[in-house]
Amino acid sequence: MFLIFVVSYVFYQFSPALCERSKALFTNPAGLAFKPGFELYYNAFEKVNPFTNESKFNHDFALSVGGAGFSYRIIDKTRIYSFGFGVPVGQKLGIGYTYTKNKESSFFTLGIMIRPWSFLSIGAKGDFYKDGSEYLLGIGLKPLTNRITVSGDLKIKKNTIDYYYITSGIEIIDGLVFTFHLETPRTLYRELTKYFLGIEVSFGKTLISSSVEKERNLRNYSIILSKEIYPRFFKLENKWLEIRLKGVYPEERSRKGFPGFETKPSFYDLLKVIKKAEKDREVEGVILYFESPSFYPAQAEELREEILELKEKKYVIAYAENLSERNYYIASACDKIILPNEGYVILKGPYMEVPYLKKFFEKTGIVAQLERVGKYKSAVEPLIRENMSKEDREQRELYLKRLLEKEIDEISSSRGIDKDSLRKLMEREAYFNSEKALKYGLVDTVAFESDIPDLIEKWYKKKPKKISQKKWVSRKFIRRDFVDTRPKIALVIAEGGIVTGESGRNPFPLIGGKMLGSSTMQRILSKIEKDKSVKAVVIRVNSPGGDALASEIIWNAIRRLKRKKPVIVSMGGVAASGGYYISCPADYIFADYTTITGSIGILGGKLALGSMFEKIGITFDVVKLMKHSDAFSLIRPFDNEEIEKLKDELMWGYKNFVRRVAASRNLSESYVDSIGQGRIWSGYDGKQVKIVDEIGGIFDAIEKAKELANIEGDVRIVIYPKKELLKMFYPSDITLKSPLKSLIERGYIYYEPVKLK
Repeated sequence: MFLIFVVSYVFYQFSPALCERSKALFTNPAGLAFKPGFELYYNAFEKVNPFTNESKFNHDFALSVGGAGFSYRIIDKTRIYSFGFGVPVGQKLGIGYTYTKNKESSFFTLGIMIRPWSFLSIGAKGDFYKDGSEYLLGIGLKPLTNRITVSGDLKIKKNTIDYYYITSGIEIIDGLVFTFHLETPRTLYRELTKYFLGIEVSFGKTLISSSVEKERNLRNYSIILSKEIYPRFFKLENKWLEIRLKGVYPEERSRKGFPGFETKPSFYDLLKVIKKAEKDREVEGVILYFESPSFYPAQAEELREEILELKEKKYVIAYAENLSERNYYIASACDKIILPNEGYVILKGPYMEVPYLKKFFEKTGIVAQLERVGKYKSAVEPLIRENMSKEDREQRELYLKRLLEKEIDEISSSRGIDKDSLRKLMEREAYFNSEKALKYGLVDTVAFESDIPDLIEKWYKKKPKKISQKKWVSRKFIRRDFVDTRPKIALVIAEGGIVTGESGRNPFPLIGGKMLGSSTMQRILSKIEKDKSVKAVVIRVNSPGGDALASEIIWNAIRRLKRKKPVIVSMGGVAASGGYYISCPADYIFADYTTITGSIGILGGKLALGSMFEKIGITFDVVKLMKHSDAFSLIRPFDNEEIEKLKDELMWGYKNFVRRVAASRNLSESYVDSIGQGRIWSGYDGKQVKIVDEIGGIFDAIEKAKELANIEGDVRIVIYPKKELLKMFYPSDITLKSPLKSLIERGYIYYEPVKLK
């Protein structure tokens, strides 16, 4: 269970202002509220008789789990038991309680610890006995650097100062601490003053320490076994991190399994793993296993960029049984690509496939009455046409052209294959078995997964010690600072079709999927607006659009938030229609080169199903008091007057959309209309037409947020929405709400992305 050992000096960090985790049980239980975890502690206190040179030992044992703990002490054959807990009150305040009992008596301890800054800690505790009480007050500092710790304490007994204590520790290098402790009575008699010197060595999960009094009559030996990792003295053997890429990586974390206790990693979590591996001194290399993962083109682009940065400091190897074009694009950033015999690579260029339902509707009796504003607003076309319009083909061809150009440019650069040669290979071959892939330089060797250790040893002259991503990521490190006071940046995930009400996931097939609720977003953004500890906000948008009203509500919430703190948008796979609507008010917009964005347009209407029902023998009758009471009935089509009214409403909605973009982006309305018309753009072209500020990913957006908030150094990323176990699906009142139903009921600003292959 414990991989390494840690040593601790008995007095160092036993001040009421410094004690944490297991040591808090002996001094100030409020310390259990800070840096909780699993820790075992043992200390042997040796007292040497200066006349007989005989040694006498007392023993301390402690166990802390989370914010609670238990201790057992043997002092002069007396056995003492304690149980305590610490409760955090916010991030900077902790309170604690301990009950202590031996065979003859008992008492309780109350403690408090305040840590307003990363360099200051103030603590106090009181021991309350049947016949009185005594108190210990302390202040701890980390002056200039978190590698130096000093504290001063006062022991108060019978309302007078009974003892003074001074403690210090200096961490010369990682995991090696020299300690000093002085204790003296209030009378300040020199002969009663004791001086201790000690040393502490950390091996990560094990701490070992020893201290000795100046006259060598008092000695301490202690050991801590910790599940969490302290700064370590000895560098461990370099490891090769194994990352297995499989399935989809949504922008928002989700729960999986039943009853949903396990969290499925998001795309940001994956990027963080790559970024963390780049900085970890113990990671020598990374092995990426491609197990048929599925990424948006924009996600593939960001992941590839992170791999390229990782490759500057570590070895990176890719292994796959087969590689689709998008996955090969990612893998091509690695130092080496391994493919087994009978494996294959597919490079044939991207394409889009769109189904059209007009003939099906004619045969079944469904009448599609759908209107749009914007000649490029193609989301309605699959319902009202038999094929692709000229305008839709134009915008899709341009997007695919950008995507192919980027793939060829970057694969060519990484693999050292001439661009024209690569393009011709893709035209001529498309499918590359393992032999052809090796022949044309698409992979570096043909071997099985079991051969990877031998290949690494051959290439890099060192046999690898592998560690799984799950095990590596689960490690928790203990910070030197008293409390984490890094500035916060909120990362808000805005993913899914935009609807009014709450966010969630519709569990129904075909009409289901992730939905972004205006009420949820408004609540989150309002909370962040009021949170003074959050200095800037990054909103990660991955949405094809949705309800116009919901988009307007979110737009307004972002506009309000921007008055208080910088707001940066990072566009993911798609930020079109409503997805762009909610993005445009940000201070700065990042998009990936291949992000689908724009589609500034609007559509609406309904499907009339009356003829279909009649064909299968179902008829309806209507009672109404007003001419247009049943205008949105699914049974009858709109009449001419209703269609004209629908067109007027959609035009009003489009003009409002254009006004919002123009005002937010400081552009003229006529210009926005000219590049709008429902047209989609790649992120690259979006930058050219000024609806995007810069090409970059989520980490670029975070750096921009730091810049606009005047933050230097490290930051703490707080992710919203926070996952709640019991809110796995939508509330029942909107369970059936879907893009199709919303399309039927009201004006919709929506771009329906097809499967890009």
